[in-house]
Amino acid sequence: MRLLTSSMKPSLSRLPTEIKKLIVDCVALLTQKRRYTVLPQFLKLAFVDHTFYELCSRLNWNELDLMYLGIPHLEELIQHVLPRQAKHVRSIMIGFHPGDEYDLNFKRATNSIAIDGSDQYPEGQLREILKMCPNLTKLTVHLDSNSLDESGNFIIDPSNQMSKLLSPISHLSNLTYIKLNNNTYSDLKEESLVKLIQRMVHLVHICIHRGVAASFPRCDFCECSESIQPTLSPLAVHLATLPSLKVIDFDRVNCFDSGWSKIKWKGALEEIILFNCHRISLHSVHAFCELFENSLVNLSLYCAPISLDDIDGWHILPDSDLKYTFRLPKLKRLSVFNLYPPEFLHLFRQCCNITSISLKLTIWESIAYLPADIKDLMDHDEPIWIHLKSLLIYQKGKFSPDEVDYLIAHGAKAGVKVECGPLSKVGNRFIEECVRDDNFRSQ
Repeated sequence: MRLLTSSMKPSLSRLPTEIKKLIVDCVALLTQKRRYTVLPQFLKLAFVDHTFYELCSRLNWNELDLMYLGIPHLEELIQHVLPRQAKHVRSIMIGFHPGDEYDLNFKRATNSIAIDGSDQYPEGQLREILKMCPNLTKLTVHLDSNSLDESGNFIIDPSNQMSKLLSPISHLSNLTYIKLNNNTYSDLKEESLVKLIQRMVHLVHICIHRGVAASFPRCDFCECSESIQPTLSPLAVHLATLPSLKVIDFDRVNCFDSGWSKIKWKGALEEIILFNCHRISLHSVHAFCELFENSLVNLSLYCAPISLDDIDGWHILPDSDLKYTFRLPKLKRLSVFNLYPPEFLHLFRQCCNITSISLKLTIWESIAYLPADIKDLMDHDEPIWIHLKSLLIYQKGKFSPDEVDYLIAHGAKAGVKVECGPLSKVGNRFIEECVRDDNFRSQ
């Protein structure tokens, strides 16, 4: 047998650039599927040679997670990494940095205040990083509630370090995605939000989590003083002007009401996610979805909507609400968790192109789905949704193993893949909320 000499031994470095690119893309895809995080894994192929280094850089530095980082680490990025890699950065996550209120309170409680400057809030460094990344299109921010002064400018609050960054963030006019997480028990204010995003005219996806108060509250449940509200939501008025907007993802956004459907929207929404919005009526959701009947593909409702503004009546679906039949011919994915009986799902019977339904079953026996209710969703002879292929049912112990096996077998005969149990689907926003909510309630 002829031995390979050192010059003949196989080497990744010897491969053509086109093959190297295919390898990088393949490894990145496999890594993405195996990771249990929102961030990609660093590709060590970058250490093979200069070509692999360049090919991997666009993936390794696509997203910067700056959460919790202080001055020393951020300075290292600014001085030694970003001069070469800033052009590859498309996404940045910021929040919970040393020196903010949460960090200082924790360190005071544990008597661990540093004296080397690492407890200082890295305002200058964060500003510099935002300026250094010219191709930034995605930003995730953990922020506190903020107000505007009489001139309409952000108020700089010494106890709210993030307020110092709101102005530079508001100038990121090329963003197509922004996610705002409220870290406080105080609701965000609509006017401040509009001020923050008003220059982001290319937004495609906006995500707002954990509390937005309505500047002009409107009641959609009865005839009272708040049911007559001539002023529309400032947030709605602004978002309606964005022709590129495709996705709204709201959690505890209490300014969403029937007024949102009274505006002419320039954008064609493809995905609407409404979680824990406890003042959203069925009428409001129905009217808003109708605006996007020719574009809406994904609708996800969690603890929404309701018919009565009273927790004791959240499980009641009045006869008057049965008229709100959804006619959304483009809708393919429907996710639902509320306290309504199974009749609620039948309001979507005219959405003939649904291919996937995700459900979370309530623990309350009086309003729980029965196996027969699930079976009826996959009728063999007269199916409600002839294109249904997937049915995800998040539940813990509601159905016995035999009942689950029966539903899986019944679904298979109807061409529907049924998954039922304490599911964990990384990347499935609805299932992730089910898991997070259950974990929170079990603490």
